[in-house]
Amino acid sequence: MEPLQTKIEKAKRELEQMIDLNPQIMLLVDRDGWITRVNKALLALLGSPGYNAVLGKQLEDVFPGKGIISRLLLSRGENREHESDVVLSGGRVHTLHFTVIGVGTSGELSVIIVRDIGAEKELATSLEMMHKKEAVKAVAGALMHNVNQSLTVIMVNAQLLNLMLEKGQMNTADLANSLRDIVRETTCIADLLRDVSRPTTFVTQPYPGSPDIMDIRRSAGCEGDTSDAEPHANLWLASSYAATVDALLTALDTHEAGSFMHAKRTAAYAVIIARHMGLSDGDIAKIRDCAALHDIGKLFIPDDILRKPAPLNNGEASVIHRHSEFGYNLLRNFPFAVEEAEVARSHHERWDGAGYPRGIAGTAIHLMARIVTIADYFDALRSKRAYRKISSDDIVVAEIIAGSGAQFDPDVVRAFVASVEDLKNVSVPGLQV
Repeated sequence: MEPLQTKIEKAKRELEQMIDLNPQIMLLVDRDGWITRVNKALLALLGSPGYNAVLGKQLEDVFPGKGIISRLLLSRGENREHESDVVLSGGRVHTLHFTVIGVGTSGELSVIIVRDIGAEKELATSLEMMHKKEAVKAVAGALMHNVNQSLTVIMVNAQLLNLMLEKGQMNTADLANSLRDIVRETTCIADLLRDVSRPTTFVTQPYPGSPDIMDIRRSAGCEGDTSDAEPHANLWLASSYAATVDALLTALDTHEAGSFMHAKRTAAYAVIIARHMGLSDGDIAKIRDCAALHDIGKLFIPDDILRKPAPLNNGEASVIHRHSEFGYNLLRNFPFAVEEAEVARSHHERWDGAGYPRGIAGTAIHLMARIVTIADYFDALRSKRAYRKISSDDIVVAEIIAGSGAQFDPDVVRAFVASVEDLKNVSVPGLQV
């Protein structure tokens, strides 16, 4: 039979091994409070350089206090727990939770498990803050998504109202109607904000580039089956955005006749080129809107320059060049119109850096702008102008090929050449060839 002392030593070694490998903060002490074993987790808590700085020390030396831990060691019959603030090396105050487990009937050894409650609370606070931030982002995303239409309508009305007032073309009735539209859409936003606080369910829909977004209005008012809600919501968003684009283009067409159809044709050409370049369906849908709105800054160009039936002089040309920045300044205020604004600003930049308004070059120009540039040029040369004859398709194609690497991105030119036959066959009302 194995001697008792041998069994005790064996059990002690197993206990020490368990302490060494445990990720929890643990230490082994004798009945008098002398530390005989510690693990790396305890050293990390203490910021200690090594085991020798702890082993053979008294508990009260390592965890300064009022002798509470030592009194726990003297307790018998059950495990004891205690929580207190302890000042460790460097004056750091930690809230520690001690669990004392007696080993052996006479309490020769005790295992003490230490939990850093303060660190746990800090981690919990950090996680809580992170979740709150995510919740705020989710609410912000839902609000932006749900008020997008109303905000866009307000911005369009406000911009057009300002434009008409500056040009002296606003009568009392039109002013009243514009203000009425702005008030109505503002009220719509107020109603949506009230709906945030009273959801009866949780209806979401997918949104490109982000997690599913809550539909506030339907979450506050819908009941029963909502399985068919998403398609309707997507159609509603698409139709409202399309209506906004058409409203802007219609306003532009009153100042520069033919600009509406030029925008539509440019959009059709840009889509075909983008497909030949292998762009995703989402990017193709976005480039359609970018191309349609590329000249929207011309809303702010004086009519006598915009409608001049002859080539522009240098001063007039410098004025009309500003339409790129005007378009950017208009569209950048619209929610989710980042690419549209950038294309409006960059569609007259050149691959070699000799364009305007910023003189940027190469891939610094947004890819969608590089595509729209060629689509715009293709339509402009094929369309009738008072001061210029229509160019034949062969001449237009030759000019674009000649501009590869200088005016145009060579990769986009190659896609253009590959899609020429498709471009020629585009059926858009108002195409003059």
